Amino acid sequence: MGSLSKIAIGGSIHRVREFELEKVSLVDEFDILQIVGEGWFGKILLVEHKATDTEMVLKALPKPYTSLKDFYREFHYGLHLSAHKNIISTYDVAFETAGFYVFSQEYAPLGDLTSNVSETGIGELHTKRVAKQLAAALEHLHSRDLVHRDIKLDNILVFKSDFSRIKLCDFGETRRAGTLVLRRNEWLPYAPPEILQITTDGNYMASTSHDVWQFGIVVFVCLTGCLPWQKAAMDDPRYARYLSWQASAIALGRSPKLFKLVSSKAQRLFKKYLEPRPEKRPAGLAEVYRYMDDRWMSKVGMEKITK
Repeated sequence: MGSLSKIAIGGSIHRVREFELEKVSLVDEFDILQIVGEGWFGKILLVEHKATDTEMVLKALPKPYTSLKDFYREFHYGLHLSAHKNIISTYDVAFETAGFYVFSQEYAPLGDLTSNVSETGIGELHTKRVAKQLAAALEHLHSRDLVHRDIKLDNILVFKSDFSRIKLCDFGETRRAGTLVLRRNEWLPYAPPEILQITTDGNYMASTSHDVWQFGIVVFVCLTGCLPWQKAAMDDPRYARYLSWQASAIALGRSPKLFKLVSSKAQRLFKKYLEPRPEKRPAGLAEVYRYMDDRWMSKVGMEKITK
């Protein structure tokens, strides 16, 4: 990669390595082909490295909002987790410019799940493919005692239009399980109820069961095209209805409107992973494969799609 810093992967996944970042002028070293994504988190750029004619994606994190420590951590976890086929490849290229800390990762030509899920979802077959691969990626993280903490449609990249190849990305919020983390402005529709009960700037322990909850939300959106609620709190009427249905032993025929779109076996899957009590929610996704042969859409759901 010419003069850009490279580091070899080595040592413990929990020992984040810090190293000297080379200062680079982005426009001198690269041709910017496309801005792939942009937000408060920074920019994702598709570029060509002038010296080698290599196309790559750069993730540029703005210095005013990113501590150097956080940058090293995200880059380090990305490198260490890359070996898994359902996790985005992070390349061992990192540097800084005047305004950004930058590292390189692979390009996802079809964008993220947000831009691929329609208002009726992506259908049962494709949802199962996403669920299986996302569960595998999360099991890989969890087996290394890590919690992703930011599972949502935007952070799942699509590599094939039939969803047979998706990859989890963005390890900016990833922490070791059991670490005390600060509650910031979590993306509300995906946040588990126990986190929403903590005041902003309060602390909580990172737990793999948070990823399990967010996995449940992602699968629900893929299947139905809808979020089950805006936030998992009692002042959200859809969540309040879900809560009383979830808690009642005889739930037949009383399911909330959106849950009527999915079969009774899929309802069981959601009740398991969208379990409001964290101590009762599974800590991992090893059991998800047991649901793969079930039918997930109900007749009502099928009718919604075909209308």
